[in-house]
Amino acid sequence: MVTDPYVPKFFVRGVAYQVEIGVDPIADDYLPSLERDVLLFKELGLNTVYVCQYEHHDLMISACALTIPTVKIDNTKSHDKAMKLLEEAGIYVLTAVSSSASAINRLDPHRSYTEDALSSYFATVDVMARYPNTLGILAASMLTNNDATMSATPVLGAVVRDVKRYMQLKYEATGQRVLLVGYEAATAGARDRTIMEFLTLGTQSETIDFWTCCNFSSPINDSDPAQFCYNDLTDQLRPATVPIFFSEYGNAEHQPRLFQETKALYSPEMCRSFSGGLRANDPSKVYEKRERTDGVLLIYHDFQNYKAQLAANPDPPSTVEETEDELVERRSGATAETSWPWEPEFQVPESCVDWRQIEELVRGEA
Repeated sequence: MVTDPYVPKFFVRGVAYQVEIGVDPIADDYLPSLERDVLLFKELGLNTVYVCQYEHHDLMISACALTIPTVKIDNTKSHDKAMKLLEEAGIYVLTAVSSSASAINRLDPHRSYTEDALSSYFATVDVMARYPNTLGILAASMLTNNDATMSATPVLGAVVRDVKRYMQLKYEATGQRVLLVGYEAATAGARDRTIMEFLTLGTQSETIDFWTCCNFSSPINDSDPAQFCYNDLTDQLRPATVPIFFSEYGNAEHQPRLFQETKALYSPEMCRSFSGGLRANDPSKVYEKRERTDGVLLIYHDFQNYKAQLAANPDPPSTVEETEDELVERRSGATAETSWPWEPEFQVPESCVDWRQIEELVRGEA
């Protein structure tokens, strides 16, 4: 992942991290569990974890039931010890600003876009901005998942704009770190690529800095990852103006998992468009480990297979072929060049935030 054309590209190598429903796994309350998991993360050679929780959803993608992230970071709890532990292990954290209680409702997006929701997002920003190993934050996860919910996208654009404005105010008043803001799409299909175009159109003060998506496809031929269906995605997403990586990838239908998709993902061809990814977790195998009642930790074959594929497929050499001016020009392209519907109902709404009050609060913290 790279947002500055003069900084070497960072390749995400990680997992989607959950411990149980409704639990923030990097809150200090769960430090003993995290300490054990970090040992496994280090053995795998990971550099990133995506902190997320899930509820099952009946939408099907590539024959896999899609699960929707719900609770992420509990912004009322301390994370200092957990984040320090991850930092010392060389592991970055990706998470989202929303929770199940404050997320935008895709079926009623404008009504759920409220000051209370944004206040919760700002509180999560304040928590995660404290730590140097916060990779970035997601404005939302899989908000638009069919054509009927496309009207939620402009509200997502408003959340991105508001979160970025808040971070800039905090930086100017207190020097607080400004985080990268992204979006997690349900797929890399045409609809989600159109949404990505929309969310990257404009100035950096109002657009996403990176884009992620899920892909649960399987190789066409296990013995030949070059035939992997990522080939089309590489071409389709090459024009993107922001870094792209998989928030979750891999297919758990065939056991044990061989992770041929990992070999394809870190190939030179794939890395022209993608910056790595986070392996999706099989819900029946929590991070490929299981603790017996006697406290003995069992490691699944999948763990060893994933470790072997990561070790055998290092990051390819990073080359940047685009200047900063060219990148800015593409990000500010004419609206006519996108396929976004520009009817009034698809316009980004005015902010619901009382910015005068926010500015007073921020200045009071200085």
